[in-house]
Amino acid sequence: MSRRAHWAKVDFGNRHTFPNARDFGDRWRSGGSAGASPSRLHPCLIRVSSVAPHQRPHRNRSDRPKANEKCHHSLCDWHSIRRLEGVHSRRHASRSARVCMEAPVMTNAQASQRAVAILGFLTVLLWSENASAQAVGSTVVVTDTVDVMENGEAVGNVFPGDCLRIEQVDGDLYRVRATNRLGWIRRSDVIPLERAIDFFTDRLRKKPNVRDFVCRAEIWRKLGDYENAMRDFDESVRVDPESAFGYGSRALEWRHRGEIDKAIADETKVIQLESKRKVSRNYSHAYFSRAHSLQYKGAYDEAISDLTEAIRIEESENLIYYAERAMALLAKGDHDKALDDGNELIRIEPKAAGGHFRRGRVWSARREYDKALADFNTAVQFGPDSPGAFQYRAWFLATCPEMKYRDGVKAVADAKKMQELWGDWRQLVHYHQDVLAAAYAEAGDFENAIKYQEEALAHVSKPYQTERISVNDKDEYAARLALYRAGRPYRDEPKRNVRPE
Repeated sequence: MSRRAHWAKVDFGNRHTFPNARDFGDRWRSGGSAGASPSRLHPCLIRVSSVAPHQRPHRNRSDRPKANEKCHHSLCDWHSIRRLEGVHSRRHASRSARVCMEAPVMTNAQASQRAVAILGFLTVLLWSENASAQAVGSTVVVTDTVDVMENGEAVGNVFPGDCLRIEQVDGDLYRVRATNRLGWIRRSDVIPLERAIDFFTDRLRKKPNVRDFVCRAEIWRKLGDYENAMRDFDESVRVDPESAFGYGSRALEWRHRGEIDKAIADETKVIQLESKRKVSRNYSHAYFSRAHSLQYKGAYDEAISDLTEAIRIEESENLIYYAERAMALLAKGDHDKALDDGNELIRIEPKAAGGHFRRGRVWSARREYDKALADFNTAVQFGPDSPGAFQYRAWFLATCPEMKYRDGVKAVADAKKMQELWGDWRQLVHYHQDVLAAAYAEAGDFENAIKYQEEALAHVSKPYQTERISVNDKDEYAARLALYRAGRPYRDEPKRNVRPE
């Protein structure tokens, strides 16, 4: 049977012309492009095969009801598409095209219906791909291990399941913050947060594995569904009981929940598993992670022992291990050894902001405030994008016991810069508010000091939502709030324990 080609033409505008699927469908059906700029149109020719009119099959008439039914279903799906958004519209459009293509074409009307279905699918496909370009401030989720690039060089990595906030958009590139560094990633490396659960669920349906369970758990946590998050962390351990990654990830979740003993148990399991491997990149980090949890219990000797073991195992000099041990020694009250580690940090990397602001904290605890301020200033100089540098200097300028070093106005400015650089890191928001409240109190703005301290106390009291809570945080926040309500600023006496960083 000979066939002839019927051609249909449609113009697709960009996502700004057609902001949603309903508009896309309505404008196409009415034959208009809604004033889209000619330079932005995408002409698309769709070839629709149909039977030649003079050869309309008088035979096989039994197929006609089937054809009518399938084309009817495809059009019903198209009407559904017009009411949906994003990944859901793509799903319905795909079904619409598939059903219509399976239908035997009997008449010109049915050929036209087939064209509508196929055009609908392509329309929604183009629309949803355009719509996936996220706006500044949106949250996206990484789908694979990716280098974060800046000026042609990798400045960090992001991993599957990482949630990132878009700081800037340039075509198909997103500027994001990864490990306190700004850089660029490709749009194709991420998906919108609202599509992430479906994405990782589909991957798990095909092949259950530890990493994807952990990724989905992290997304549940980001969405505020802590029970499903814990369920997926448990499943990551069940699917592979020999996976250190599963136990380590669940340990962090226990720590978020304040269940420190359970966190330590999982971290101990990680150490046991990693010790069996001939080559392990994570063995030293397992000790570091357990030391972090031990500090929350005030078990500083055990934490220092774990950090010393991490330093011994690590073949290269790892700054973060020395930094963490310096803070643990300081919290214990061993200022001399803490200063030794601070000096070692700067010897290893003289221009690293972290070494200078941590050593500055040690100088402050030793009441050597000139040296402390010099180190804080150097940290800001070497780390203009380091939130920790501004955090420590803001705290010092707001709370130093000696008046000549305090400057409330500069402290507020530093605290605001710290907030800007930390971005949307919800687990640390109570620290940001605590520092900002102290700065406002020193500046004499007790209304804002009370406001932010109340927010800090409320946030640190929420289950499952905080990170790095020491045994004293809630009590300290409440005590400072009482001071601000009495119109008195806070003074950070050297005996105060230092929170782990």
